[in-house]
Amino acid sequence: MAAIVVVGLPAAYADGGAHGGHDAGAAPSGMARHGWMPVAGPLFNDPKGSWAAQDNQMHNVIESIAHAPRHSEIDIATWSYFLGRATDALIAAARRGVVVHFVMARGKSEVGSDFGRLRAAFRARNAAHPRAKRSVARTCAATCRGTHGTMHTKMFLFSRTGAAKDVAMWGSPNVTTNAIRHQWNELFTVVNRTKVYEYAKSVFHQLWRDRPHPQPFVVHWFGQVGLAPLPYRGRIDWVSRQLDKVSCRDTVTGSSGGRSVRRTRIQAANAVLSGSVGASVAQHLRTLWNRGCMVSLMYTRLDHVVHGILESPGGRGPVPIHPVHIDVNGDGIYDDYLHLKVLAIHGDIGNRPDATLVMDGSANWANLSRSNDEMLGYFKRPWVYWAYSRWLDHMWQHAPWSARLAPGARTLPSRDRFAHVELD
Repeated sequence: MAAIVVVGLPAAYADGGAHGGHDAGAAPSGMARHGWMPVAGPLFNDPKGSWAAQDNQMHNVIESIAHAPRHSEIDIATWSYFLGRATDALIAAARRGVVVHFVMARGKSEVGSDFGRLRAAFRARNAAHPRAKRSVARTCAATCRGTHGTMHTKMFLFSRTGAAKDVAMWGSPNVTTNAIRHQWNELFTVVNRTKVYEYAKSVFHQLWRDRPHPQPFVVHWFGQVGLAPLPYRGRIDWVSRQLDKVSCRDTVTGSSGGRSVRRTRIQAANAVLSGSVGASVAQHLRTLWNRGCMVSLMYTRLDHVVHGILESPGGRGPVPIHPVHIDVNGDGIYDDYLHLKVLAIHGDIGNRPDATLVMDGSANWANLSRSNDEMLGYFKRPWVYWAYSRWLDHMWQHAPWSARLAPGARTLPSRDRFAHVELD
């Protein structure tokens, strides 16, 4: 896939001249007039592109770690963790006096892993420092803010890095080689947004305590940016709840001499749709498709109920769907796959014609996500919608298909074809 250019970053997402405007397929330089800055806005990686296109998200994270100054704070939450250069960067940061807090899912923290090396290095340094200056790597027993499930958030917070302060990043990538070389992911970054950063840090503190948190599901808005953590305790899931607000009425714009009609468009991309959550989302997409909305879905894996809803021949016919799981070498096992969790809408939302909304984050549209620690992001600004919409269009048109089965390759059961796929 060719690289796609992300639109220039408005001042609402970065202060002091720190505008994005970078090619998402290039390694972000992040240079601003006051020094190094993280790339703000959305970054989309491409595991089939150049190294820079594959690595742009982790490059942004690791460069932010490397530019964090003494006495600053770094807070990281990730489901899995297998990336040696991230470990090197975090250990170096702790040694120069950065306070690092790192939390991940317990089942993914094998002895001898990068997590083990990170924790050992932090412990060796901590003996000579007061508690407030210690760096710590830990896991949660199950979900950190709930009672069962797993710690599935992917979030990176920096009190200061380079010329920036109050930096928050969230999205779909774990800190792994897989996230770079085998998955399509997205990562959104805000810079110099104190209220967004402080709220994200408050959620991280809740993760760190590893105690059930009673807060119901609420989207906390900061201007045109919203954040909402899971576990989810509502009756209607967070995606269906959003789709309930969408109307497929035609939106008429312009004067009588040059009027145009626009139909509501819904672009969905998620690694997994399964269980009652996946079925509800699929039914909402099917209903909106039948009512005349433009609907599309990219995915890695659907369960048979979800697939049946979307592929039903009734109404307008099957909903347009596109699997993004690729068998590179023809051995019958998928190697590269979609890991995004994105919903992008343009049209009539909540009786607001010509509205835009993007929802991103770490949550699959599946039952387990109700119990997991997740972070969802919401964006109302049109430029954010267009950045995501153009990337999703690009993926739909250019995502490669699997190679033909090699001679002698076994025909595998469906579950075994996903043996290399990390859907969390």
